[in-house]
Amino acid sequence: MAWSGVRADALGSTLCPVIALGSFLPVLRRIVHDHRRRSVLLVSHKGTNRLLISSLLGFDARGYRDHLDQSPAALNILEFTTEVRARLKLFNDTSHYENVPERIFRQDLSRWWKPPS
Repeated sequence: MAWSGVRADALGSTLCPVIALGSFLPVLRRIVHDHRRRSVLLVSHKGTNRLLISSLLGFDARGYRDHLDQSPAALNILEFTTEVRARLKLFNDTSHYENVPERIFRQDLSRWWKPPS
């Protein structure tokens, strides 16, 4: 199941995350409902991840960029007790970067991609 719609940062407006959540949350709830007591892997952009996590944890979605940092290719784990109740078990894990050779980080990658400290 996939969704399409407004990119979270498409308009550069503080209202845009709220609009984007209107598209993302129903799909996430459906996935959680359809796969109860099972593990599911969702792959998404870091902005979408931060929006969903901030909403599920009760943060003001308009400030997601200021409140939650997200590295490229980071792992987040959420545990759902219902379609709307989630517990954040792991956030922004980048341990899989640890043995990546330094030469990979020197290649022409996104300016946001930094080697682990």
